[in-house]
Amino acid sequence: MSAAGTVRQSSKGRAIKAFRDPDAELTDQRLRFIDEYIIDMNGTRAAKAAGYSPTSAHMIASQLLARPEIQKEVRRRQLELAARCDVRLQEVIAELMALGFSNMGDYIRVNGDGLPYVDLSEITRRQSAAIKEVTVDSYVENKGTEEEREVKRVKLTLHDKRAALVDLGKHLGGFKEQPPQTPQSMEFTIKVGHVSPDGSHTATQISVSPALGVSETGRGDLSAD
Repeated sequence: MSAAGTVRQSSKGRAIKAFRDPDAELTDQRLRFIDEYIIDMNGTRAAKAAGYSPTSAHMIASQLLARPEIQKEVRRRQLELAARCDVRLQEVIAELMALGFSNMGDYIRVNGDGLPYVDLSEITRRQSAAIKEVTVDSYVENKGTEEEREVKRVKLTLHDKRAALVDLGKHLGGFKEQPPQTPQSMEFTIKVGHVSPDGSHTATQISVSPALGVSETGRGDLSAD
């Protein structure tokens, strides 16, 4: 055995060296990335948690998720998790759809005065899954008067639609992390005029470049232009 690969015997008795690409292996750090990615499908966060540079985590995550061996391992773990939890992908997608496509109009009615009020009497089980919280506040209005009455105010909060839609898009392969775009290089030149004590005019040419910074490229007599 060597560092480059393993030696196996062919059918004709000749030694054949089977090379492997070390860059295609699932290293400990890449396995840690997969561990973290499976949690919430957030590649950037997973890359940071796996120990990659925070400044380039987004780009590294995109590169890792494009690798066939990582895609295969992620898929294997997803199927394993689904089998262990007895949950099918269709059920996960259906639940995300209930959150992502929920509509406040399904829970609100309008009375004769045109005022909205919460009505949960006819919602379905799927619609109820989108409800995050229901709060009922009771207070007395016009206390101490003939018009005193108890008022109940109902506050309804739904789950985050945007987060559910993003997760749904990831599961369906609609959203893929892209590496940040490198800004295009831009260079320009500035000509600055100077008046010397003796009255002569000169010009200094300065070049500005993102790669080279600021540099003086030449001097000359301003009257020459």
